[in-house]
Amino acid sequence: MASDLLNVGAQSVLTAQRQLNTTGHNISNANTEGYSRQSVIQGVNDPRQYGGQTYGMGVHVENVRRSWDQFAVKELNLSTTNAANKGDTEANLDMLSSMLSSVASKKIPENLNEWFDSVKTLADTPNDVGARKVVLEKAGLVTKTLNEFHETVRQQSDSTNKKLEVGIERVNQIAVEIRDVQRLMMRTPGPHNDLRDQHEKLINELSGYTKVTVTPRSNAEGFNVHIGNGHTLVSGSEASQLKLVDGLPDTHQRRLAIVEGKSLKPITSNDIDGKIGAMLDMRDEHIPGIMDELGRLATAFSEKVNSLQSQGLDLNGNVGQNIFTDVNSERVAKSRVTAGSQSKADVAVYIDDTSALKGGEYGLKYDGSDYVVTKPDGETVKVSTNSAGNAFYLDGMRVEVRNPPELGEKLLLRPTRNFAAQIQMETKDPRDIAAQSYEASTTFAKGSAGFKILAAGQLREFEVIVSPKGEQFAVTDPKGNILMQPQPYPPEGPVTINGT
Repeated sequence: MASDLLNVGAQSVLTAQRQLNTTGHNISNANTEGYSRQSVIQGVNDPRQYGGQTYGMGVHVENVRRSWDQFAVKELNLSTTNAANKGDTEANLDMLSSMLSSVASKKIPENLNEWFDSVKTLADTPNDVGARKVVLEKAGLVTKTLNEFHETVRQQSDSTNKKLEVGIERVNQIAVEIRDVQRLMMRTPGPHNDLRDQHEKLINELSGYTKVTVTPRSNAEGFNVHIGNGHTLVSGSEASQLKLVDGLPDTHQRRLAIVEGKSLKPITSNDIDGKIGAMLDMRDEHIPGIMDELGRLATAFSEKVNSLQSQGLDLNGNVGQNIFTDVNSERVAKSRVTAGSQSKADVAVYIDDTSALKGGEYGLKYDGSDYVVTKPDGETVKVSTNSAGNAFYLDGMRVEVRNPPELGEKLLLRPTRNFAAQIQMETKDPRDIAAQSYEASTTFAKGSAGFKILAAGQLREFEVIVSPKGEQFAVTDPKGNILMQPQPYPPEGPVTINGT
């Protein structure tokens, strides 16, 4: 009995000592980030029978329990993901808003207004070479400002790519650290309270970058850590990696993917959330949106000014030529199409109606009989080609298909994405400005007709007379002298009169 008494006393003292050790451990780590308070769970020792009586044998430590709530931890991680995504998105949009309200962006409307003012001045004195020089100088400022602001926006895309690389590198480091903690858990027995704290701290940090789901594995073999919508980043003692790989078909628009064995599985911004999701949204949606709208402005401006030029005569008496880059030049038309590096497709996008033109990115596929277009808003439509079968029309675009894409191949159509960078001055001679319009009489006109001078000759003023029944037309000078005898109306092609 004396021995039993000593054993009971020793176990009681040892239990109390472990409680004190745990209390001291709690106090020491009161300010340790991620630490969970621990409590000693006591249990009664099995009693013994002596002389028909039952005698207690003292106390022992059953477990050291963490003060931990699975629901609270799960909600914390989810809130961390949402807060990181919304916070970074807000910061990104604030940065873009500041950029759009900066002095550099304000120069665009200012320079456009100054250009229009210079054109008004030129209208009063069309033969003044000095006024013509001012028009070209202001036009040069417009193109320069558009080029520079496009480059500023593009640099933001580069900056976001670098941030994305840093974020992915940290996610991969966290994955390795989680794997190492889980390996240590599997090698050592016990409740792993401190290791679990370390594990949850890493999970919480990971939650800032992406949505995280943690599920225990069977047979105490650690945990499975899933990111996004079910992509396995850590499985027990093994860790996967995130990578940035070449985009398809745009190799410069690098995609996020996770390594699964020997294969790569793409991940979208909608599939990952957190900081990385915000960075992908910034790079793939917000920045391209600005570039598209900027390019749409540049496209419409260039097309309208060049169109007006073609409707007048310059100081040399020639039909006006382009002042700005032709929006439908072969180089520009083909630059609007992005295909894979091995693609044999030959497609070009021309702009027929700038008023119907929209920004954004279109996806184009060929199913063997029809062309399927995915619009920027996600709507999928089948488009019909013209009678020749080599072009279709959509949202102000004329898409010419010289060689169709292969079955299943995807092309990207970006009608306005880069034109703010492409617009340049095409003339430096002030005499090339077509400030003199064509003169045509519309006396007694009951309809309207459009004229486009393809080449300027001796003829400067003319009248087109259409017969009452609309079957024939003739051309006369202002004095009524016939310049062209009656011809079938409307003409089937260009009409040449005295070289014009």
